[in-house]
Amino acid sequence: MSRHSSPNCQNVYEFYLDYRHPVLHVPIFEVFRFYGVRKSLKTLIKKILRITRKELASIVWRYNASLSGQMCDTGMTWFDSLALEGKVNFEIHCVHKMANRIYRSREQDKAREPVTSILKMDKIPVVIFAYNRPNLLNNLLTTLVNAELQESFHFILFLDGPRKAEDIPLINESRTIFEMSELQNRTVIAKETNLGLHNSVIYGMNSVFQSYDFAIVLEDDLQASPTALVWFLEEALRLKGDRRYGAVCGYFPDILEEQSSDNFDGTRFHSWGWATWQHVWNQMDFTQQNLLQQVMWADFRRSLFKISPDLLPMVVGQLSGRISSWAIKFIVNGIQLNHIYRFPQSSLFINNGFGQTATHTHSSRSQVNTRRVDSQNLFELERLVRAYYA
Repeated sequence: MSRHSSPNCQNVYEFYLDYRHPVLHVPIFEVFRFYGVRKSLKTLIKKILRITRKELASIVWRYNASLSGQMCDTGMTWFDSLALEGKVNFEIHCVHKMANRIYRSREQDKAREPVTSILKMDKIPVVIFAYNRPNLLNNLLTTLVNAELQESFHFILFLDGPRKAEDIPLINESRTIFEMSELQNRTVIAKETNLGLHNSVIYGMNSVFQSYDFAIVLEDDLQASPTALVWFLEEALRLKGDRRYGAVCGYFPDILEEQSSDNFDGTRFHSWGWATWQHVWNQMDFTQQNLLQQVMWADFRRSLFKISPDLLPMVVGQLSGRISSWAIKFIVNGIQLNHIYRFPQSSLFINNGFGQTATHTHSSRSQVNTRRVDSQNLFELERLVRAYYA
């Protein structure tokens, strides 16, 4: 994978081609959805388009300086439309205009307040991120009260601050529900201002990993199996010292006809109930600059597509500010570090967060047809994951 510090306008144009239809100038993936191409053909067509367009762009770029300049203008104009901003310089060299364009990446939340004074060092932290959905939080806590070995865990609620006045009573209700719950070991860390889930997760995990080397992470819209927390601990002990693993994930898409006979590995990280280690989190670079730096290179974009076709649009959305996701940055870092992820025999979590009140999950993904597959066959498993997210 290329590691150049300053991409040029050809990299930008190839990025544009990988994401935009070269004639209709709309996202490739939206074109496929609009015209209803059969799911079984999507991956093949996308791969063919990517190869032929890249080869054509490379030939034209080398041998036709005039059209090459027009291509530069097209790609750079589109890249300008992403409206990147912030405080970290990121240079793109435009060889045709003999000039450099400097984009500034959005600055991530700097908060790293220590929380060691309130943590229970003899317990395993279960970090819960919540905001203004007390009913969903109550559902999660009800399932956690029934968790096996509940007394072994310390439940830490990171409660985000209000965005508007109407949020305040809902946030207060969420706090009351947590403080009045039957969880034996619990702590609330409430923010007065709204960080958003992206910054709240980064702030919370930075804080927790100042004191712990392992943590389980949940969001308020989940429901947990009684065995979920113990499963995380068992897998953490089993995988301890194996640096190939970036996280242990408690959810996997419902694409298998039968329950797996054993825990299995995959390359697509899922954030609906997960756990990781301090040494993994400390390697993460959550800056927009790192995200932009990686996605400029075709090899990295091919890696994204190989894992799942929905990742490139998510990266573009993150760069342009249309979405704000810590998880997509976690995935990008995982690709850089060649991480894999451990999954259970069957999902241990249900996500109840779909709806109009959700910030990031507004509608559930339709299920693909399940089929019989050996979960230890990583190639076939990843093929099904790609089809699911296509």
